[in-house]
Amino acid sequence: MLGLVKYRGLQEFKNEKISSNVKPCLVFNGPKWTQSEELRRLKCLLIDAFHREAVDSIRLQGMEHVLSFTLTDDLTVLMRSYRILLKKSGQRTPRIELTEIGPACDFVIRRTKIASEDLYKLSRKRPKQLKPLKKKNLSTDVFGNKQGQVHVGKQNIHKIQTRKVKALKKTAEERKAEKNKAETARSLVDGCRQVLLNREPKLIENVKNTLILEGRKCSGDIKSALKDLYHLKKPQAKCLSRQNEITPFDDEIPLLQLAQKNECSLFMFGSTSKKRPNNLILGRLYEQELLDMVDPSLDPRFSRFVKFAVSLTF
Repeated sequence: MLGLVKYRGLQEFKNEKISSNVKPCLVFNGPKWTQSEELRRLKCLLIDAFHREAVDSIRLQGMEHVLSFTLTDDLTVLMRSYRILLKKSGQRTPRIELTEIGPACDFVIRRTKIASEDLYKLSRKRPKQLKPLKKKNLSTDVFGNKQGQVHVGKQNIHKIQTRKVKALKKTAEERKAEKNKAETARSLVDGCRQVLLNREPKLIENVKNTLILEGRKCSGDIKSALKDLYHLKKPQAKCLSRQNEITPFDDEIPLLQLAQKNECSLFMFGSTSKKRPNNLILGRLYEQELLDMVDPSLDPRFSRFVKFAVSLTF
């Protein structure tokens, strides 16, 4: 569980914002991100939440946005958003300045719900292209020369050309039955191959869409926070306007069904109650199963966007 103890919205920062659909540069500060399994899972969840399409190269002027996540000694996660400014330095390399543009969040780690080790290991399976190839039947002698072995394949004696005898020829019904059997087996193999290809890990992952939705009761502060997160994620985000009778930590099945229906592998769910006011649940899916889920709450000191008369550039 991540408690949002401090929040400043986009419109509280009265400066120029970045353009829309900019790929952010994610920076994780602090040595504690790798000290426990829950912190490593939280880091992976944040990377997936703000990950965009993969690119082969990028020019220096294309670096406009930085998202910084700092983990302090008391396990407080500080999220900051900066705009990169390239200034003249008198040299070929420009001077870099960072201007905070929001939103700014301070999280406290509370309750988490992570997947089993087997499912997490399956989700991190590497593609075949990245695995080292094993060269079979090759060896090297003491002089460094490569030696190989050649194996003769199995010979099918039924296909060996022999003297043609009319009595041994197959009838038309037998040939037709064998053809139908071969086509059925081929279609079955093709279907199984397609299923395996869909489950194979990809060398370059697809962009993950995020489903943003509200619960049965949702405060105005949570609605404003969801709106900010939607601006950071779009166009890889879908926002549902209607309210939903869902309690993810008690029964996550309805939420998973909505995510699958909208073709989203990430979700952000906002709700409020007397026991847990201002909840903002973040989670991700793998193979239609829940992988990770955290339950943040929003501090009541959060300021609504409508209080600030500043126009957005999104």
